[in-house]
Amino acid sequence: MLLMFYWNPLCMAFSLFKEVGSYWYRYSHVGIFCILFFAAEFFLSEDLNAVKWRVIIASAIFSAAMLGVNYLHGVQDNKLVWLTDALIVGVAVLIALISRLSKNVGAGRVFGIIFTVILCAVLTVETGYSVMLQMDNIHIDNGESFVEYETAMEGLINDLKEYDSDTYRISQTRSRATRSLEKKKNNNGKDTDDNFKYKNNVRANYDESFGYGYWAIGSYVSTADSTVLNFLVDTGYRSEGDNLSVVNMPVLGTDSLLGVRYIVSDYALEGMDKVEDIADNANGAGVYENPYSLPMAFVYDSGKYTAAKYNGNPFEYQNELYSELLGRKVEIYKPLKYETVVSKAKKRVYKMEIPEGNYIAYGNIPWNSLFNAKLNVNGIYRTGYARWLSPSVFNIPVNEDRDYYKVVLHSKQKLDLDDGAEQFYVLDLDLLKSIAEELEKNTPDVMDIENGSAEFVVNAKEGQSLFTSIPYCDGWTVKVNGQKVQPDKVVDSLYSISLVEGENVVEMKFHVKYAGAGIACSIIGIAMLVFAEFYRKRRK
Repeated sequence: MLLMFYWNPLCMAFSLFKEVGSYWYRYSHVGIFCILFFAAEFFLSEDLNAVKWRVIIASAIFSAAMLGVNYLHGVQDNKLVWLTDALIVGVAVLIALISRLSKNVGAGRVFGIIFTVILCAVLTVETGYSVMLQMDNIHIDNGESFVEYETAMEGLINDLKEYDSDTYRISQTRSRATRSLEKKKNNNGKDTDDNFKYKNNVRANYDESFGYGYWAIGSYVSTADSTVLNFLVDTGYRSEGDNLSVVNMPVLGTDSLLGVRYIVSDYALEGMDKVEDIADNANGAGVYENPYSLPMAFVYDSGKYTAAKYNGNPFEYQNELYSELLGRKVEIYKPLKYETVVSKAKKRVYKMEIPEGNYIAYGNIPWNSLFNAKLNVNGIYRTGYARWLSPSVFNIPVNEDRDYYKVVLHSKQKLDLDDGAEQFYVLDLDLLKSIAEELEKNTPDVMDIENGSAEFVVNAKEGQSLFTSIPYCDGWTVKVNGQKVQPDKVVDSLYSISLVEGENVVEMKFHVKYAGAGIACSIIGIAMLVFAEFYRKRRK
């Protein structure tokens, strides 16, 4: 058991066979449960007075082993390991003394009570000290700011739900950890709302949707669904550690496809209109509506166009995906001509002109390995790049007063890039709007999507299918007109359900895979423990 905290594959087993690169304690409940179980079994089954010396010897051997292992494969501060070892041996000695004196009378019994009080005091102090060490590492300096932020965000989301009670997803450009915005000054020394920069633009906070009760496209969980992660990576949102999707700046083509209708942001978003009926909250964040958002389900002519395949380019991949759903070739993203004006080992400068029209510009600079760079986009904003938690696709804000646009990538390390692999594109908002209006007409007559279930009523023609942006997962069962069917997949990630001519009632239900088997194993385990304890007492 000791080695499972230090070495693979035992550490891998301790981590439920998940690759863990940080926050090693995230699965510690497994080891803690085992230790508590063995301790409880020992104290219930053994006569401490008879084994008191064995307790001391065993604690000494365990402490020496822990210290030796930590010296060979250092994970913890050796001072803390020494302190832990001393506590283990000291507690063992106190337990042995208590068990020896508890059966005495007179002065011996008094000493037993005194040692019991000392043991309780030692354990209380140790627990408090452990909490203090944790609080030094995991805490916030200003608890009031957390309460203020939480209250403001909860109020904003509630206002949005009252404003629009339909079915949609919501995204955020910031979280509590990254909400501070450093505005640039104009010539008069005043803040400007449209000319801003922020220092880092990276975060690891993607679970606010759980706290505030809305559907998002980003999350940070230890056991993330690889189907969702891979799809978002292919469409412009990179992932980290198989745990999270980096969803900071909107990738409007992806967001629209996934039904992201609103984005909470503390700065203006290109191509989107601010919802004036919802006041900015105390955090300075407002709600912006995505006019290109697709319904979360719609009917389309399946099989009319070649299925989309990822080729390393998220923009071309989205073009293929929209083409597949429309049954004809469309290019919502168009390549942007650019020039590499500086190409050094630790710096690249790209220059480009953006054509006139209703466009949003994006860039993506694929890297081979992380080199902890900074990206300066036309002097308007900066973001970490090719580093932990940084985005892949980034927005290039369009300003009609500029003759050209410049993207600067620099690092203290050598840039690990392939020359010519850079991707710069513009998104045709007029075309995306016409596509959204076209597919909006194919929305089901009835669409009821909840956590764990969905129901659609739709009239279809021969050869049509129902597309839904619900991620594909083994836990879903699908029925059409009461008959269980095997659904198809769009790009191996989203559901496509074949329909029959006429009216179709489509029902989807989610069941946790192996939940029944897990419950049965738990019941059997509990029954075995009860039987073992009953049998042990009968033998006595």
